[in-house]
Amino acid sequence: MSTLHDALPVDPVARALARAAGVLPDQGPIGVFVHHNTLHAFQHLPFHEGVQAGADALGAEPYLSLARFREAFRAGRVDDADIRAGIVRTLGFRGAEPVLRSYARAELWHLLTVTEADADDAAGLTYLLQAGIARECEDLPLWSACLARAARG
Repeated sequence: MSTLHDALPVDPVARALARAAGVLPDQGPIGVFVHHNTLHAFQHLPFHEGVQAGADALGAEPYLSLARFREAFRAGRVDDADIRAGIVRTLGFRGAEPVLRSYARAELWHLLTVTEADADDAAGLTYLLQAGIARECEDLPLWSACLARAARG
């Protein structure tokens, strides 16, 4: 009586292939791939609108939150060149328009995308002041208090 071990080839590669053949399905390359669009009810919409409508209907989160995106950026999972390319693709020629002092629209979008610029805390306000993009408040005593707070850090 012969065992499976006796029937295996001596060559280690041939032996590995023979064992794998007993586990893997007996199917060749797929000639046709059929995909079912689970969001087919929204396929009449432009892509991002359809994704958002599907997310709203199903209670899903279709995109990373800004905080998680920035976390991925800091971890190196999102490349700065890709962010800039996306901004250029979105804004086109409008990206070169000056919007704040020496900031063009594309550069401002980049700063707002990758930078934690929260004006509700001293560090955020300090950044906005140093970058020259903090809005000046019409309430001058409040503006002075904000400047003093930022100076204290």
